[in-house]
Amino acid sequence: MVVLGSRPIHPFEVIPRGRMRWLAAPLLLLLVVSAAWAAQTLPWREDATLAELVAAGSMAEAEAIVARWSPGERHAFAFFAGLDLLLDLAWFNLVALACIAAARRSGSPAWLRAGARVAWLAWLAALLNLPENRALERLIAGHADGSTLAVLHVCTSARGFLLVATAAFPPLVLVWTMAGRRGRTAGIAQAHVGGRAGRGGGSPGSGRGS
Repeated sequence: MVVLGSRPIHPFEVIPRGRMRWLAAPLLLLLVVSAAWAAQTLPWREDATLAELVAAGSMAEAEAIVARWSPGERHAFAFFAGLDLLLDLAWFNLVALACIAAARRSGSPAWLRAGARVAWLAWLAALLNLPENRALERLIAGHADGSTLAVLHVCTSARGFLLVATAAFPPLVLVWTMAGRRGRTAGIAQAHVGGRAGRGGGSPGSGRGS
């Protein structure tokens, strides 16, 4: 049982270890379906892509990119922005679950506290997609200004950093856990071998002393 106030609490921490898969399974299904749907929706372009729009350095550059899109492409890109919300919902919730699961596996209170914090950061990254996609939709619709582009850049940069940081946490914890267990196993083996050598070396010495 998790005691409130003892350490940072994330809602996923109250899920029993054996039941986390029941939440992970539908989230994984949502991720796969959303990704497949997005891949079918996103128009293929060699230039003036959605990524170029996100990285546009000025409103003039952004407007020039959107102006090269057909009405159908604008609608498809706007629809893709909405699908991106589902992708983020599934992905960052899976990452948050993985953070809690990896921290539990470590058995370390420090990793458990860190796992709860990183899980919250994963949720923050998902929330950043709301203003990011809103700004993107305004750019596509032609109702944006310089502040819209600034919001898009800030949210995209922050979400990208959190995407990498949160996804790196579970494997980092698992590597640390495996290395710690191997170190403890090697230490026990060395102590056992040393004990046997000590017992074996003590018998002749005791015999000579007598």
